[in-house]
Amino acid sequence: MNIQKILLTVICCVCALSVMAETSGRWIAWSLLPATRWEDAFVTGNGIHGTMVWGNPQDECITCVHEELFIRAWDRHAKTVPVTAPLLPEIRNLINLNRSNEADSLIVTEANRQMKAMGVNNHWPQIPHPAFDLRIRHLDVFPSCHTDYRRQLDMESGVTTVWGCGSSNGKEEVFSSRIENINVIRLKAGKAGKLHVRLNLEETPGRKGMHFDHNLDSAFCTVNSAAEQGWLTYHAKYRFDSGGYDGLARVLPRGGNMICDGYGLEITDADEILILLRITPWEEALTAPTKASVKKLLEAIPSNYEAILSSHQEEHSRLFLRMQLDLECAEGWRQTPVEQLLSEIHENGITPLFMEQIHAMGRYLLISSCGKYPPPLQGIWGGGWKPAWIGGFVWDSNINLAISGAAMGNLPECAESYCSYVEHLLPGWRLNAKNYLGCRGLLVAHYNDPSNGYLTHFGRSFPWMCWSGGAGWNIRPFYEYAMLTGDEDMMKKRVLPLYKEMAEFYEDFLVKEPDGLYHILPSISPENAVKGTNTWLSRDATMDIAIAREVFGLLLEMGKKYKFSKKECDRWRKYLDHLPDYRINKDGALA
Repeated sequence: MNIQKILLTVICCVCALSVMAETSGRWIAWSLLPATRWEDAFVTGNGIHGTMVWGNPQDECITCVHEELFIRAWDRHAKTVPVTAPLLPEIRNLINLNRSNEADSLIVTEANRQMKAMGVNNHWPQIPHPAFDLRIRHLDVFPSCHTDYRRQLDMESGVTTVWGCGSSNGKEEVFSSRIENINVIRLKAGKAGKLHVRLNLEETPGRKGMHFDHNLDSAFCTVNSAAEQGWLTYHAKYRFDSGGYDGLARVLPRGGNMICDGYGLEITDADEILILLRITPWEEALTAPTKASVKKLLEAIPSNYEAILSSHQEEHSRLFLRMQLDLECAEGWRQTPVEQLLSEIHENGITPLFMEQIHAMGRYLLISSCGKYPPPLQGIWGGGWKPAWIGGFVWDSNINLAISGAAMGNLPECAESYCSYVEHLLPGWRLNAKNYLGCRGLLVAHYNDPSNGYLTHFGRSFPWMCWSGGAGWNIRPFYEYAMLTGDEDMMKKRVLPLYKEMAEFYEDFLVKEPDGLYHILPSISPENAVKGTNTWLSRDATMDIAIAREVFGLLLEMGKKYKFSKKECDRWRKYLDHLPDYRINKDGALA
C-alpha cells in the first residue's frame, strides 16, 4: 500500500470516528438546573455497569452502580428451602373447614422454625446497593461563573453531559461503555481557564440503621478507598456473604500536574481528564481478580475518548433506534426542559411530547438495565441504601412488567436477559416445589436472591410458598416472545419444556374432589386477603385458576402444532376441562 492510500485510510478512520460521535439530537432530555439529589439524576447503563450523574457545578457526584451488588442476609451458597410438604394434608383440611388463619400459622411457623435452624432469621434475602460515588470537587470555583449551566441525556448515544462545571465553565461527559464494560468520564476545561479538581472514590452516604431486618451498619467487614499515582481504588467485603467487590479507576489527565495523597488525586492546570472505571464483583475472596489483572485490562483500553465512545455508540444506538414513537414533537424536545414538561402535564394533563419522552425513556432504561439479570424494581440504579420494597426481584408483577416491552420493542437482547435468568433459577424453583409442596415442576420465589431462586420470603398472612401460579405467570414471557417473533426453535426447545414441567407440577398438586373437578388447594391471590381472615390463603383463587387454564391451554395448542400423541394431549385436556369455573361476584364481575 502506498503512502497516499495509508493517509486516505487514516483520514477515513478519523472521519468515521467524528461522524459516529454525532447523533441526530432528536432524543435529548435536558435541564437548566442541577440535580441536587440522586433521584433526579440522568442515568447511564450498559446492563452491567451504570451511573447516576448529579450534584452541583462545584461538587459533581457520579454514583456508580453494578447489577451484581447486593447486601445479603446470609451466604448466597446456602440452601435455605424448608420442607413443609408433609403438612399439606392438614393445611388442606383446615382451609376446607374455613380455618385458613390456622392453616397459614401452621405452614409459616414450621417454615420459620426450619429457617432459624439453618441460621436464617431474615425473610428479605438481599438489598441492591450502589458501589460508591466518584466525587469531582472543583477547587477554584466561583459561583458567579456558572452562567452556562445545562445538563442533558442523549438517549440515542447513552451519554449524559453537563456544561458549566468549575470556574472554567467546563464540560463533563459520562457513559457506560457496552463494548469495554466500563464507566467512562471525561472532564474538559472551558474557555475560561484550566481544570483544578480533586477526585475521590467514596462510600455513598446513608448506610446506617436497619432496613427490612438488615443491619446496614454491619453489612460490610471491610470498606477501603485509596489512591495511587494515576489510579483510584475501592475495596469492599460483605460480612454475611462470602463475596465482595472492587472498584478501579484509571485517571488520565491531558496537561497539568497530578498529586496523590493516598486518599485521592488532585489535578491542576489540566485541559482534559479521562477516567476509565471498572467495578469487579467477586463471590469468594480467593477467586477475586487481582488489582494487577484489572489494571492490565484498563491499560489495554485506548486512552482516546472519541474512540471508546464510537464503538459504544454504534452498539447502543443500534438497539435504541430499532423503534421510535414519533408524534412529531422534535421541536418540543429542543425547546422544553424536563421541569417544564412535568409542570405542564401536572397542570394540563398528558401531552404528545410527554408520551414521546416517556416511551423513549422507557426503552432507554430497559436497554440500559438488561444484562446478566433483567431489571429489578429500580433497574440497576439506586443512590441510597434503603430502596422502597427493598428494591429487589419481585415476581408477582414487577419483573414481568419491566420486561413486557422487549418483544414488541424489537429487543431480543432484553428478552434473552430475562429468559436466561429464569433458566438460571430453575434448579431453585424445582427445589421450592419439591420441599414446600412435594411436587415435581416449578414453584417461583416472590423475592429471591438473584444467584439462586430459593423461596425464603414469606410470613404470617402472606405464605408465598402456596402461590402455585407464580411459575406459570413468569414463564409466559417466554411464550409471548417466541410467539410474537415466530421463533419456532425457541418455542420447541425452550418454551415447550417449561410448560410440560408446569403440567407435571399441576398433576402432582391439583386435588380432585367429589364434584369431579381439580381444585387448587392451597391457593393465594397475591396482595388480596380473604374476606373475614387476615391471610391470603384460600382455595381456587381466580389468578391461580387462570394461570392453570393458560398452562394446559397453551400445551394443547403446542401439542397440536408439534403433533404430540393423542394420549398426552388427552391428559392435558382432562385437566383443562375439569378446572373450577371462575367465581362471579354480585356485580357480575370476576370475584
